Amino acid sequence: MNFFIRQPAWVLFMVLFVLPLLAVLPYGLSGVGLARGLAAIQCLLLIGQMLWVVAMQRFLHPRLPQLARVNMVPFYICTTVALAVYVTVLVVASAVPRFFSSWAFGMFILGFPWSLLAMSPGDLLLFAGLFLLLVNCIYVSRTLRSIELNRPMGPGMGFDYILTLLLFPFGVWFIQPKINRLYHGLTIDDDEVDF
Repeated sequence: MNFFIRQPAWVLFMVLFVLPLLAVLPYGLSGVGLARGLAAIQCLLLIGQMLWVVAMQRFLHPRLPQLARVNMVPFYICTTVALAVYVTVLVVASAVPRFFSSWAFGMFILGFPWSLLAMSPGDLLLFAGLFLLLVNCIYVSRTLRSIELNRPMGPGMGFDYILTLLLFPFGVWFIQPKINRLYHGLTIDDDEVDF
């Protein structure tokens, strides 16, 4: 897990975003079906994002001020269940043709709640996994903000970190330099070293 902490943002972007896309792209464009390819791409990207979030939380938690420490058991339960969901969707979607329908999930994300009724079991599992990823991103954002402030985080703070963690391909460019500064023993606000 230390690999995710030590690397600069561009390496994480390549390893966790570009390489899974390139690895699954021929699978998605072949005759196997677009829905299966999209399911595989989404699951691989979410697994990479989850591993990055877990690595950050394991690195940041010991650096928290004593008053800001939280119980890590719910974080690890969410992580285990979410990874199990992603792997299940990845494996079953490659074998069962109608397990995943990308249009219903996409319509729900775009704000059409009626499409929840048309979701397949794979869509519902992926939605549950995204909710668990959101919980883990809240843990990491609260931890990072508490380290930044050197005190427990107040309510409503850290929404910017949650958003950048959820928008993973873009968020890695903003969050990872802060993690690298902490890894090298600097404070988050030190600008003298560029990674």
